[in-house]
Amino acid sequence: MQPDSLASAAATPTHTTGRLQYIDIAKGIAILAVIIGHAAIRLAGLSHGAATIVAVCFTFHMPLFFLLSGYFLHYERPFNWKKEAKRLVVPYIVAALVIVILEALTTFFLRDQPQGMSLRRYVAEWLNAAVFGAASLTGKELWPQVFRIGAIWFLLALFWARLFVTCSCKTRYSGIFVLILALAGGASARYIYLPFSIQAGMTASIYVYLGTLARKYDVMNYLRSHKLVLIPALLIWLYAILHYTGFGMGTADFGATPLDIARNLIGSLGGMVSIVIISMYIEQLGHWVAPHLAEIGRISLLILVVHIIDDDVTRIDAMNLFLLSSGLGAFKLAILDSVLRCAYTLLISFLLERIPFICRLFGLPKAAKSQK
Repeated sequence: MQPDSLASAAATPTHTTGRLQYIDIAKGIAILAVIIGHAAIRLAGLSHGAATIVAVCFTFHMPLFFLLSGYFLHYERPFNWKKEAKRLVVPYIVAALVIVILEALTTFFLRDQPQGMSLRRYVAEWLNAAVFGAASLTGKELWPQVFRIGAIWFLLALFWARLFVTCSCKTRYSGIFVLILALAGGASARYIYLPFSIQAGMTASIYVYLGTLARKYDVMNYLRSHKLVLIPALLIWLYAILHYTGFGMGTADFGATPLDIARNLIGSLGGMVSIVIISMYIEQLGHWVAPHLAEIGRISLLILVVHIIDDDVTRIDAMNLFLLSSGLGAFKLAILDSVLRCAYTLLISFLLERIPFICRLFGLPKAAKSQK
């Protein structure tokens, strides 16, 4: 999600390609947290350890992606509908169609569609889910849904958020406009869940806008020279983790009460600052982990799509149930599932990256050359 014009957007790059390595490292950590969080959330009700993993991941991963996108948003320019749609909407459509096709093929061979539902209706309901774009089902959808498309809601929400913030920044009171938009998105989602992740984009606008402010006031360079900010940031993040009660950005659900909303917002800021500073430390140490995390972050959008196709199509719940019945503890299963899913998701993603069509589809930047 880092644009090609990155070198002119912020501080001195650490890659010969003009990319900032600590930004890619932060994105690498965030996308791994997405995979791990989705593995753990299935077992959160059975294990305190799995629930803690969910709290750690969900308090920062998606907010960080939105914030970093805002950091490189050229809001002073007119909104480029064609470019933004090509980068976000087209990959969503392709990923959603792949999910529908694989669901149809898998169900055709396994014959495991819900009882009383024909294969034709099953496929039709997945097409319905692809059109609607729900992160999860709330029962308040504008029209009935049987399935949810999952984490690729992020692509649609990011499109709307970038549009809303770009338009807001053309006004005199951009911050107030974004705040009203976010409040309207969250409040309306309590009563009706609109399609195309519009409300998620409305609420996520607040993070994209914070990203524009971070760039405007050179926050990243401030954090680089004041890394001790990590201590209070970690404490704030830890407080949000220990008191976590749910944070569903995909359904514009920032919390059930004003206290929950405030804790999630402030806690996510603590988590994002912590991850950015930790990424700066990793970059500074020059450890072998740094370039690998940066490579993961560089193709994080592709990894997200590969992961959600796996998350939707693979019969993970059935496999987990079998392993649990075999005596494997829920926390151990969460760890095992996280490791395995991270491993094969990354492997598939890096293999797909070698295909020119995939690179063009996802607008993947070229890999950085090793510095001599």
